[in-house]
Amino acid sequence: RLRSIKGLEKLRELPKEEKNLLLNHFKQFIEADKKVTLFEFVLYTILHRQLGPKAGHATKIRFKHIGQVLDACVLILSVMAIVGHSDSASRKKAFNAGTSYLDLGPQRLVESGFNLTDVKNALDDIHDLAIMPRMKILKAVVETVLSDNQIRTREAEFLRSVAEALDCPIPPILSTTSFS
Repeated sequence: RLRSIKGLEKLRELPKEEKNLLLNHFKQFIEADKKVTLFEFVLYTILHRQLGPKAGHATKIRFKHIGQVLDACVLILSVMAIVGHSDSASRKKAFNAGTSYLDLGPQRLVESGFNLTDVKNALDDIHDLAIMPRMKILKAVVETVLSDNQIRTREAEFLRSVAEALDCPIPPILSTTSFS
């Protein structure tokens, strides 16, 4: 559903103040009903990454090791498991596939108590990690998606927003999986 954002090139040409105003208004709009849908989150993440204050700038590395962003990893893997699965057992299986890939040891799936800001902050922290561990985390997110050998549209959308937020290409996964 979300293949490209038409007009993004024109939006990039806006003055900084107008881009900030646009992002602010968009955030207020999606939060107005006190319920942020996955599509709204994906769109906001992509817009913020492309138009926000860090757009076009090199990543300032604050972290070198995955352990330094452990809580952020757990949250993002949890959200991906929730996005892709409706029952607790499937969520746990998917989550464990991601944490196992990262050798995180036993971790607890976070099923509640977080919001859009928490997810955005987690993505920001992981974004500020050195590139190789950041790419490994994205691969763990892919492992979470592929735990059942299917990619749901919602999973693909969230995966795209994670990849965009982390400034990493999505690994090739389409040839071995089915879409639903």
